[in-house]
Amino acid sequence: MVSEREPPGARERQRRETREALFQAAIEEFFSSGVAAARIERIVDRVGVARGTFYFHFPTKDHVLHELTDRTEAMIADSIVLRDDAPLAEALHTIFEQMCGALQAVQGDVRRELIAAQIRRPQRPGAPPAPLHQRLAQAILHAQRQGLARPELDAYEASRTLLASMFGAIALAADDHAASSSLSTLTEIALHGVLR
Repeated sequence: MVSEREPPGARERQRRETREALFQAAIEEFFSSGVAAARIERIVDRVGVARGTFYFHFPTKDHVLHELTDRTEAMIADSIVLRDDAPLAEALHTIFEQMCGALQAVQGDVRRELIAAQIRRPQRPGAPPAPLHQRLAQAILHAQRQGLARPELDAYEASRTLLASMFGAIALAADDHAASSSLSTLTEIALHGVLR
């Protein structure tokens, strides 16, 4: 008797499709119910999988929010048009404005939870930097090579700190206008701390 076997890669493709379906269903649940009130049962019912399947792909709700942030950052990084030799001020303004705009599109509880999850997200030693982190670090490195930025700063650490500060500034702002104003202030503070 010949057993029917899945073609090579079919299992991996199914795993990716299930993960994507769970991600989309979780985002829908977050936006319809709020993150705190979101129920895993409703998410897995939409996808037609067992509860354990959700936890296999996303151990916590924060993991869904982290993925949403990663995807948003990657999309923003891909859309940013900056010359490799762009001044640091231009890079900061562009990155902060793009991220602020993306977060302004997310309202209420989901925005607060998204920002909070990003702020409390643990740093993974040795993990490659996120796309926006990479873009900002490269701008700092470029300014250092030109002798315009303080050479003793670790560009990647400075970039990580600036992006965390950006999330904090947006989280603490009363409204979108206040968030934009806070990011302008943060940009000025960052430039005075990084540039010579």
